[in-house]
Parts: sequence; C-alpha cells; structure tokens
Amino acid sequence: MGLTNLVLLPFQPFEQMRFVLATADVLIGILESSAGIYSVPSKINSYLCAQRPLLMAVSSSNHAAKIIEECRGGIVVSPESISDFIYYANKLYCDENLRIEYGKNARFYAETHFNIDLITDEFVRILNN
Repeated sequence: MGLTNLVLLPFQPFEQMRFVLATADVLIGILESSAGIYSVPSKINSYLCAQRPLLMAVSSSNHAAKIIEECRGGIVVSPESISDFIYYANKLYCDENLRIEYGKNARFYAETHFNIDLITDEFVRILNN
C-alpha cells in the first residue's frame, strides 16, 4: 500500500528550487548528533528564505539549531527523539497560525542577516580595522 499524501517528482533544476520550497507547508532537516557538531546543513539558509517553518532534528549545539531557535523560525528536536519529531510535526500540521508565524520569523531573519550590502559593509569594516 503506497502513501496517498506524498508526491515524488523527478529531479528539478536549481532554477526551480524556490518554487519547490514554496510548495511545502513545513521544511524538514535531519542531521545525526555526531555530524551536528561540525556541520551546518546549507539548505537551512534556503529554508529560512522560503518563508516556511522549519522542523529540525539536530543537536541543540548545532549552529543552525541556534539560529532557528533565536529567530523563532521553527522547532528543533533531538535527532534521537523520534517521538518529539512526530509530536512537533503533528503540532505544525494542525496549527496553521503557528506555521505562518514561524515562516514569517524565518523570512525576517533571512532578510536582516543575508543582505549582501550589509554583509559587504561588515567585511570592509573588519578589513579596515
């Protein structure tokens, strides 16, 4: 018996990525604890830009987890806790207002932290000191 609520599409070109992310109600990331110390999934930056809530199973010490918690862009659970992941997935599924709030917070973080002009100015300031 197959899933009726899951649609698998073929590989999508990079140019379509923003549209692919926009189709999601919740964006999910999973990173095992041992990798979480050293690795920050690059998809997190794209997720924050997509104005969608994030559900991350990643160590709380991971930099991405700290960003998500700081900006209130989603929920972070331990990668060892399947029950927490399922609980919060269901919570997000059932609460559209929470999804909207987290999505707006994530996008606001991206707009205020990924502005290339501000980043360039900061690099110039650091290099001039």
